[in-house]
Amino acid sequence: MADPVDQASFAQLVTRFGALLDSWEAVLRQVLVQDLSGAGPWALSEADHGGKSLLVSNGAATASITLNLPAGAAVGTLILADQIGTAPVRLVPANGEVLHHRLGHNGTAGQWASLHAKCIRPGEWLLAGDTAVVG
Repeated sequence: MADPVDQASFAQLVTRFGALLDSWEAVLRQVLVQDLSGAGPWALSEADHGGKSLLVSNGAATASITLNLPAGAAVGTLILADQIGTAPVRLVPANGEVLHHRLGHNGTAGQWASLHAKCIRPGEWLLAGDTAVVG
């Protein structure tokens, strides 16, 4: 049978567990969220960008930021992009691939807009979210 735990030991254990959780939260943020700052164009890849929340900004610039979707992505690959700056974000499929949207949109609708593109078939992406046509 294990020795009983006194209140001071238990409090220490709780403190150490809290610190461990804080460490894991920082690690998860690095794995799940990525900042893309600058004009780009950014060549996205499944390994580096798929499934992560991309926070996209070019400071106060207003020229659009181009995100090139990964060529030959696996079906189910998900690209998530959030426009946190004033520059609109434009998604461009690889040569010979298609980006579908029911209204022909290809990017974010404005600052604080969020969108996602999902590879639905080989060479085909479906765009959804707060979208617009970005030149």
